[in-house]
Parts: sequence; C-alpha cells; structure tokens
Amino acid sequence: MPSHLSYPDLGSSEFTHPSQHSDSTPWYLREDATSPLVEAKEIELPTIPGNSPESLNKFLNLLAYDYGIQDLVLFDTSTLEEDHPYSTKEQPTNYYIIGTGKSEKHIYKAASELRSHIKHTHNIIPPMEGMVSGGVKPVVRRRLLRRARKGPPATDNDYGKLPNSWIMCDTKVDGVYIHMLTQQRRDELNLESLYCPEEELEQYETSNGQFADSDDIFIGIRRMHTMTPFARHNQARFNSTTSQSIYSRLINENQQITNEDVKKYSKEFLKTFREDSLEDHRVRYKFYRALHLVKPEFVSLEELEQMLLSKYASLPIALAERHQLEENRQQDIIDYMKLLVDSPEVSENIQFKTVGEHCDYIYDALSKFVSKVLLYSPSQVDLLSNPEFTALLWRLSYVESGPFVGSNTINDIIYNDKLIPSESTTSIDQAKNRARDILEIIKYHNSVTNTCTTPSFKELILFTYGNDGNWKQFWKQWDSSLGSWNNETDSKTLLGYWVRLAVYLSCRHSKTATIHFLHNYWNHSLNGRSFMGDFNANGGRFGSEQEHHAFTLAINAMLRDLNGYEKSASFNHIKQFIEGL
Repeated sequence: MPSHLSYPDLGSSEFTHPSQHSDSTPWYLREDATSPLVEAKEIELPTIPGNSPESLNKFLNLLAYDYGIQDLVLFDTSTLEEDHPYSTKEQPTNYYIIGTGKSEKHIYKAASELRSHIKHTHNIIPPMEGMVSGGVKPVVRRRLLRRARKGPPATDNDYGKLPNSWIMCDTKVDGVYIHMLTQQRRDELNLESLYCPEEELEQYETSNGQFADSDDIFIGIRRMHTMTPFARHNQARFNSTTSQSIYSRLINENQQITNEDVKKYSKEFLKTFREDSLEDHRVRYKFYRALHLVKPEFVSLEELEQMLLSKYASLPIALAERHQLEENRQQDIIDYMKLLVDSPEVSENIQFKTVGEHCDYIYDALSKFVSKVLLYSPSQVDLLSNPEFTALLWRLSYVESGPFVGSNTINDIIYNDKLIPSESTTSIDQAKNRARDILEIIKYHNSVTNTCTTPSFKELILFTYGNDGNWKQFWKQWDSSLGSWNNETDSKTLLGYWVRLAVYLSCRHSKTATIHFLHNYWNHSLNGRSFMGDFNANGGRFGSEQEHHAFTLAINAMLRDLNGYEKSASFNHIKQFIEGL
C-alpha cells in the first residue's frame, strides 16, 4: 500500500460505528447528516402591503415553504397609475405573484398541490392555464395509434417550449394571480416588466443578446408560435419606451422649435419605430401630431390621417393584436376629430367664406375618415353611444375666436377658488344649421336606443349658445333642462345646477342675460322652478361651502354689472338676500 495514502483508524475515537451512536434515529434522518459543503439557501419572501388580505400571505408561504417555488416577487396593481394596462381600473386582478420552479415536473406538482389547497380551503376549483398532464387517456391513445403512420401533425411542434414550463393560476381568492415558470421561460417572458410601475421598468429590461438576429429561416415562425399575448404586450411596451421618451422630449421643447430640431427628432424617432407594434403606431401619431401643431409645413393633415389608417393595413398587427385593433377604431376616430379641431392647417391655412363652409369641410373630412376606419370592421360600432364622440361632434359645429367659457372654467371658480374673469365677449361663431342637424341626429339615436342626453352634454350645449351670444336658444335650452328635472332629482343636485348657471352668467357679463335670469328665474319661472324654490326645498342651504362662496361671488358680480341700470333698485331684495347668507 502506498505510504502517501492514509485511512482513518476504525478503532479510534474519530470514527463511531452507527450501532454505537447514542441516538436511535437512523443516520439518514439525523439533522447532522447534511454535508457541510451544502449551504442551506435562506428563503426570502417579498414584502407584503399593509392592507393586503391574509390569503396573500398564506399563498406566499405555501409557494415558498411547502412547494419549493423560488425567487418570489409580488406586484400590487392597486399602486399602479390608472392609465397602466394592468392597473385595477383596467382589470380585476389585485396581486400578481411570480415564482421559479426547478423543472417542469416540479411546477406541475406545485400547481397540483396549489389547486388542491384552494379547492379544500376555499371550496373553489381554480382555473389553471398551461398545466398539462403526462397521462394519456385510452381513447386518446387509440386515436394516436391510428394516426401514427401519418407522422406527427405540425401543431405537435412545441418549438422548444415544454409543457408545464409556465403555469398560471387564477386563484379566485382576493384577486390573486400566480405565475410559476422555469428559469429559462421566466427570463424569456419577463413578466415582471408587465406589472411593474413605469419608473421601475428599466430594472426589468432584458438584454438585447436574448433577441439577437439569427440566420435560422424558422426563427420568425418559432417566435410567432411561442410568443404569448403577455410577451407580445411586453415587447411592444419595451420597444415603445424609447419612442415615448423622444416624444416627451419634443413636447417639452420650447415652442420656437427649428427645422433642424424637427429633422433631428424625426430621424431619432424613426430609428426606434416598429411597423408591427400597435403601441408604436400610437406613439408615432402623437409624435407627428405634436410636430404638426408647431410646424404644419413639416407634417400635413393628410399625412397624419394616413398614420392613423396605416395600422389597419398591417398583417402582423392584424394577427397578433386583433382585439386591441378593433378596440382602437373608436379611439382613432376621436383622435382625428381632435386633430380637425386643433390643426393649424384647417384653422389658418384654408380660407373659408362662411363658418358654415368651414364646418361643412370638417364634417365631410370626418365622414370620409370614419368610412375608411370602419370599412372592414367585423363588428358594428355605435359611435353615438360614446360621450366623447358626441361632445366632439357638437364641437365641430362652431369655430372659436376667443376663450371659451365652459365647464372647466366653472369648475375652477367653484372648486379651485379661481377668480371670475373681468370681461368676456362672444368667443365662437356657430354654424346654426349644422348644430341643429347634430341635435336631431342625437335625438333620433336616443329614441332608438331608449337613452337620454347626459347632464354634462346638456351643459355643453347651453354654454355653447351662451358663448355664441345666442341667448334666445340659451334660455330655450335652460327651460328644456328645467322641464326634464323630475321629482326623483334631489334638491341638492338641482341647487348645484343653479349655482353653475349663476357662475356662468357672471363670467359672460351680459346685462341682457343677467336681467333675464334675475327677473324670470330668481323667485318664479314659467316652468314652476326657480332658484329660491329649490334653495328652500334644500333646507335653505347650499350643497357645500364652495358652492355657497361661488354663488355669492357670482351674484355680486352680476349686480355690479347692473350698476347704474335704471331699474336696478328692483333687485334690492336679491342684494339683501346675498348679504344675509
């Protein structure tokens, strides 16, 4: 035996025979049987929000300690911005848990245990997506044997994505969703970037090396078959980040942007634009719309229209984002209507003889665009049920020549303590025939669909007539609103309408309108409703201190406008009422 080899002395104290061990527990169950070279990995659970349900903590502990799922992360969707696609406003999920399994078999076993736990604890059988059993039923086995000679069908190709490499469970408990993936699948899908806030997106970005170009002619087919809707959305969001940042830099620039700036931003933007991304099409339109508003000679109205339409000719978008594309049709029409309102090409560069001619041009352009957008739509689109479309359709019936006193102005005075404007003039010129036609269309739609015009749209019509100086139609519209108020409308809401009317009239500084209001609506009206009647019905108090303050300012401003009016003494009782509030 070579001298350099040595063995422990079996009879020495350094070696104890198993039979001589004082503990009767078998050696393979002893706590000290673990090799000192193997370090136990400490399990770390993600931080749980303070107001979260107890079930969330239970699920995390089950996954980590009972099922062995590692690297758990938790996303609370209630903390996301409202415009985030996975915020609680956009979908019903409250929490997403993502974890890594050691293998497909491990994930399948964990998913089975999780389903069993939910079934027995919550009496719910939760849906599991991506969970594939290894067993084959006898009927399926016989069918496969009959097809064996034909060779495997093309759909049997998993393109390297093994079953159970990604299982998602909708627990149906407190809005908790659980994703369990293999490490490779988790790295590839990068689900974290879907659910994280925008400011954390950078830390979840994947390296470009994972998506390096390949000479393999099947690479595109493989990506198309294996890419999930989650991955497609994630990819679109990732690729659009750069485009969005360029757009943000553009709109934050000084309005005196030079042609060199335009060329620089445009070249920089086009480098990042992806033709097959619906999100990139959206950002591209926003980008060039911003350019059009400051440099209409660089991007024309017609080019912007084609940018909105181009996505409907994209086959990759039609295949990958069909549902989102259909949902996008109404938004494109609304965006085009806003463009017609704001475009300097329409308001400045095209000369019209009358406001009617201007509005005819606008409505004709809108009609042609709507026809193109809805040409191949598989479903019927009810545009008039969209309140934003209805409001914009009405907006296209007039041309602004000054600041428009509208709902936002009234809200600022009542709720944000803004001052009443010191002067106001007629600020719009309305095509009255077109406005009448729009109201007839809306009236017909309401009768067919058994719906009513919303209070906000009624107010928009009212304020439009007032800004146009068309006080006859203004009071006709107000009387129509008074007649529509029924006994089911509470007195507090009714009083709020009177406050908004008074604030609006004080902003317009029209003596004619003010006198008409104080004479005909203060204490009596032909419709039987008046300010004092609804004020007393509400217990002689306003709906809020803000409304009280705004109404007092408005009436005082109206009385000042009447200072020197020969019959102003007839309003002394109103002045005394305001002083006594």
